[in-house]
Amino acid sequence: MGPSELPPPVQIMALTTAMFPARCVHAVAEAGVADHVTDTPQQIETIALAAGLRADPLRRVLRLLEAHGIFAEEVGGWRHTAASATLRSDHPHSTRAFAQMIGNPFNWDATGRMLETLKSGRVAGESIHPGGSWAWYRENPEQARVFDAAMVSKAQGEIGLLQMMHDFSTSQRVVDVAGGAGHFLHAILNAHPHLSGVLFDLPDVVAAAPDHDRATKAAGDFFKDALPAGDTYLLSNILHDWEDAEAVAILECVRRSAPSGAQVLVLEQWLPTGPEHHPSKNLDIVMLLIVGGRERTDSAYADLFSQAGLIPAGTRRCPGPVALQTARVP
Repeated sequence: MGPSELPPPVQIMALTTAMFPARCVHAVAEAGVADHVTDTPQQIETIALAAGLRADPLRRVLRLLEAHGIFAEEVGGWRHTAASATLRSDHPHSTRAFAQMIGNPFNWDATGRMLETLKSGRVAGESIHPGGSWAWYRENPEQARVFDAAMVSKAQGEIGLLQMMHDFSTSQRVVDVAGGAGHFLHAILNAHPHLSGVLFDLPDVVAAAPDHDRATKAAGDFFKDALPAGDTYLLSNILHDWEDAEAVAILECVRRSAPSGAQVLVLEQWLPTGPEHHPSKNLDIVMLLIVGGRERTDSAYADLFSQAGLIPAGTRRCPGPVALQTARVP
């Protein structure tokens, strides 16, 4: 029975308790439960012992998650589903670090302060820790490590989508703006031997990033410094961290630095205009509470491009919630 088929009061009750399945995912990810589950059913006592947990509470948690397609109970015990397998640390598209990160103390506390944000318009995360989430991660290096792992895992799942949506054969030099460890840039270079690239990010970020024989590193701040020259500029999951004024400022930095005709590629989740369920609507609230950014519709991205003096060049869809918003430099 779907949510819309429930009686209206039950719909509300179900939604008000929806935090508990999410919290169960956070907990089993933190405990590494999925690393001790296989495709062959195992007794709950065996799994619990391996994970250092109690069997009865774990059984009840897995029973709730099973209702959401995560883990499955059969004769002989519990096994993986396709979804729960991604919670394994060694899965090629592991979601474990992402689940841990979303459920960390900072983010969980921020959700409890939503009413403050609704009343004041201020980012809840800034009331939790001076300087907000980025300062909190700097002071909590183990949580920062999990955050980095979550972003790497997320990037690995989106790299193939980017290459499916965009033809890099006509590009010569790709500038990965705020590209972190360079996972997108390195994957693009590996797939296109004719390309060279530049990884642009803050000094401490590029210093820690691995090298690539066809990529150079450039340290700077896109609010203060010029970007390196290139014919293709990639911004992957960057603009949604910021409100419109800052997003326009970032795109203006691209326009000032880029030669005429350069391509601008913005890879992010897209926000539908209708009432349908979509992952970006959840992520939009994450951005509202934690960093003060937002998810955007296709038309909103086109408006940002136009405000920054760029020429919107359309949207390219792929299966799933991600889209490639494109523009070019006049």
